[in-house]
Amino acid sequence: MEMSSPFNLEASLERARQRFGEGKKKIRKARSDRGQSRIPEKVLAKLRKLVEGEDYPGMTKIQEVLADFCLKEHVACPSRATIYSFLLRDSGPSYPLADLPQPVQAALYNLDGSQRVPGGQLVFYCLNYGDLSALQYAAGMPWWPLYQAARMRGWRPKSRGLISAILRARGISRA
Repeated sequence: MEMSSPFNLEASLERARQRFGEGKKKIRKARSDRGQSRIPEKVLAKLRKLVEGEDYPGMTKIQEVLADFCLKEHVACPSRATIYSFLLRDSGPSYPLADLPQPVQAALYNLDGSQRVPGGQLVFYCLNYGDLSALQYAAGMPWWPLYQAARMRGWRPKSRGLISAILRARGISRA
C-alpha cells in the first residue's frame, strides 16, 4: 500500500516555474548616463562657486542659496544628500605641483613637477607624510580639500587625529 503525501514536490515546482519563468533573471539595463552627474550644468557651476571659498559656509546656507537659484532657473534643486555626494565626487580645486612650497613637494614624494594635484590628495599626503611645514600648509588649505581628505582611506592613526582636530578647529562639518 502506497502512502500518499499531502505535499507534491513536482506540482509545486511546476507552479513556481509558471509564476517566475524558467529561472531567467531579468537584468535591468544600465543607465546611459551612469557615472555622470544628473545635476544641470548651471546648477553645478553655482554649487562649485558656493563651496570654493576658504571657510565652510554651512550646509544650510549652501542649500538656501542653491534653492533660490534653482527656483529662478526653473530647475529641480539637488537634495542635501546629492550635495554631500558632489562634495566628495567632484575633483575640487587642484594645484600645480611646481608652485607648491618645497616641504609640500617633498610630502608628494612620488610625483614630478609637471602635474596638478587635487586638493584632497594634497592635504592627505601633507598630513600623512609631510614635515611640520607641510602640516601647517595643509591646515591652512580651503575647507573643501580638507573635507574631501578627511573621507579618504589609508590614514595613519596620528594623522587621522590631526585632520579631525583641524576640521573641528575650522568648524567644518563631518556629516
